[in-house]
Amino acid sequence: MAFDATSIEYAFAKLLGNDIGARGTVYDADIFRAGREKDLARLLGEAADALEARVNRLTFPEPAMLAGGSKARIDVAVARLRRIAGVLSTSTKVAAVGYSWEVIGCLVSTIAALLEEMER
Repeated sequence: MAFDATSIEYAFAKLLGNDIGARGTVYDADIFRAGREKDLARLLGEAADALEARVNRLTFPEPAMLAGGSKARIDVAVARLRRIAGVLSTSTKVAAVGYSWEVIGCLVSTIAALLEEMER
């Protein structure tokens, strides 16, 4: 099944606070099509930085800061994204499918934690 690299590009543009449609960016659709690990590592690092900065602007209640709380889970997901970026940055191979699922897990965890806070 082919994937929609343009939609992925748009999602990262929004996360990073950039305009949709710019070419030659760290989140350009061609980055996803090519699958070069060093390029994906750079993107994941920037995504982790953006997530962390945006989440740190939010106010969380004390229980959210404790182990298992929504803020703590977001912090873990961001740290995992950085770890994956670090591993990918030292590789010379095309991105492995396994990392795709790890990244998806980190992002889904972050979204779930943010939704939990918004629903309170």
